[in-house]
Amino acid sequence: MIRGDCMERYVLQKESQVWIGQPIGYPHELVHTLAKVYTCTAVKRAFLAHCCDQVTGGHASVVMELDHGGDAEQVMAVVCAAIQDVPVPDPPVDFIFFTAGTIGTIENSLARAGIMPFYDSPTSGGVASESRLNK
Repeated sequence: MIRGDCMERYVLQKESQVWIGQPIGYPHELVHTLAKVYTCTAVKRAFLAHCCDQVTGGHASVVMELDHGGDAEQVMAVVCAAIQDVPVPDPPVDFIFFTAGTIGTIENSLARAGIMPFYDSPTSGGVASESRLNK
């Protein structure tokens, strides 16, 4: 979660149903900054979605899902440094890293909800989605 220290860890302890959809308030400045930063990292793909999960009591927050293809700690260190001057969106953004075995399932769920990556690295066959960045 983006906060004053940039990161707060939360590990889901049990299986939970999560609802996903398009964010209502799209954090353009944050997404644009992240897309630039990701070109210098191992991030292959990044999505932005509005999520609501039963574990948090149904509280909705905007969530970032990253296919980082590398060390999540290193990626977050670079991200935290880059976004320190970016205003915190409302709701705040959670960064969620998925293991290789679950990425396909998550991407399918996001695609069914109409959510496309805002960043898709050239090494994975894509580029930053300019149409999303310029909205």
